[in-house]
Amino acid sequence: MFQKVYEEGWRETDFMTLYSLCCFSRERYDEAARILTELIDSVPGEKINQMIPELLEAYTGLFTIHGAEPFPIGAVAEKFSAFLNQVGDRIHDYEEQLMGILLGACAATVTEEGEEIRELVSQIQELLSIDSPEMMPEEMAEAYEIIEDERFSEMMKLTIKAFMLLDDMEYPEEDFEEYARFKQLDAFLCQLEAWPSQRGELELLKKEYPNIYECGTDVWEMLRQSRANKGHMLGAVLAEYGKMERKFKCGHYYELYPERRAAQVQWDSQETGTFVRQGRKIGRNEPCPCGSGRKYKNCCGKGR
Repeated sequence: MFQKVYEEGWRETDFMTLYSLCCFSRERYDEAARILTELIDSVPGEKINQMIPELLEAYTGLFTIHGAEPFPIGAVAEKFSAFLNQVGDRIHDYEEQLMGILLGACAATVTEEGEEIRELVSQIQELLSIDSPEMMPEEMAEAYEIIEDERFSEMMKLTIKAFMLLDDMEYPEEDFEEYARFKQLDAFLCQLEAWPSQRGELELLKKEYPNIYECGTDVWEMLRQSRANKGHMLGAVLAEYGKMERKFKCGHYYELYPERRAAQVQWDSQETGTFVRQGRKIGRNEPCPCGSGRKYKNCCGKGR
């Protein structure tokens, strides 16, 4: 639908923004970036001061897309620098949005165009009165470096994005907490299925990216404990994941393991209802399948 309207010549600002979000959600990053670039380039110089929020949203989108799928971003940084020079002191009314772009620009400094991007980072820091050593938590900087590190698998990068770099482009604030939980469950299930093949990656993570490793200690420990109760752990997580997947429809787990969908608990409706249990019921005094070491009644079964 978006493509058809676009081909008919529609270029209204909100439409272009929504079109790019649609492309981003479907991982069509080149198209998403092209749409936002066209939006920025279409604004006449005399109207820039009237469209500061819209242009900030477009630039935020471009840096977010770059974080998901790097592309030559030097020209974007140059345009944004010129934009900042033109709007002058008016930019101080939008410091929250500017901080978001700063984080995206900091992430881009680890790429081949890093030297060019650092000039933009310095410009934004000066506007926000931020000192360089404190501009980004160490774990966030490490997360962006891992995304560029070819020694890590796509599954590990998926996990880092889900737990550390989750963007909020697609979902409104009221849905975002649930969306974040879904993406984290999706990444954990993929890791659980693959374990223990990724042990080497965890050792590399612990050695070279200690802050990220420390952030994920609970996840890594659950993976290590899964050897004895992997089936129970999968069942417990899938009970929550399966229903959420029907709502968000953007996970990787069922794409990689389609046979798991067929074995999943069946609900009598998508949003509400009872479910038909498939598999043995967990006893209240049995070890909890989540791997916590506590009894089921004192852990995931508490209050049931």
